[in-house]
Amino acid sequence: MSYWGDQRQESAGSGSFLPPVYQPPQHDDDGIVSERTARLTMTILAASVIVLMIGVVVFFTVKTLRQRETADDVPVVEQTRPTTPEEAARVVGGLGPPQGTQVGNYITNRKEALAAATGDRIAVVSFGTYQTEARAKSLVAPAEVVALLAAPPGGQPEVVTIDIAAWVREQTAEARAERAEIEKLIPTARNDPSFQAFYRTELERLDKLINAIRPNGELIFGVVVKSAVPNLQGLGSKPEVRLVDVGPTADPLPRPDYRGLRPEEVAKANEPNTRPL
Repeated sequence: MSYWGDQRQESAGSGSFLPPVYQPPQHDDDGIVSERTARLTMTILAASVIVLMIGVVVFFTVKTLRQRETADDVPVVEQTRPTTPEEAARVVGGLGPPQGTQVGNYITNRKEALAAATGDRIAVVSFGTYQTEARAKSLVAPAEVVALLAAPPGGQPEVVTIDIAAWVREQTAEARAERAEIEKLIPTARNDPSFQAFYRTELERLDKLINAIRPNGELIFGVVVKSAVPNLQGLGSKPEVRLVDVGPTADPLPRPDYRGLRPEEVAKANEPNTRPL
């Protein structure tokens, strides 16, 4: 029974103790409270207050101890939040800035990593402007080209490991198929002006992509290369090169998970997520 419950006298064999119930003072025949009775009443009241205070102290002491025991039983979870751009990239996987990374900080950190690197490394070389395939390859020569990073106007960036002409044909076919699907959706949104406007904007984007993408066009914003670090450091000093992002080893990734910085990515990586028209 809690001290905050009913105040009953100790019951036989219960093992619990509660403060005595207050009894009103008894009067003498002449109506005057005797000194002995008053003193007894005050003693009982004082004892009740003391018992109540002890109960409160015991209650909160036990509660605190139980809270500490519970806290000790909770497993400590280590915080593994990445603190540097390199750590964030390792968590995401691949090579290059994860989506949402602050571009300025990332460039600073990766330039320091390039300066401290040794041996042969894989690296993502990002350009300040879009280049043709021929121009991009000439800028990174004599490094071995592993892949190209390309983005058509109005399109998203991709890693190109096939012939650029074949990649352009794929992009054109995909854009035409997507355009056909959107045209089918337009009649279903006659009563919704916002959807109508969105579909029209998408048709405009796809039309420009289809008309602008050419194998010999300026589609390349980066090149994945393999080379000795001194050569990579030399690439980093070229005015056309925005960043040389070195990997941890010279081995290409098991899958082509490479991310470069497009010219329009100024504040955060992958913002905007498509190349402007």
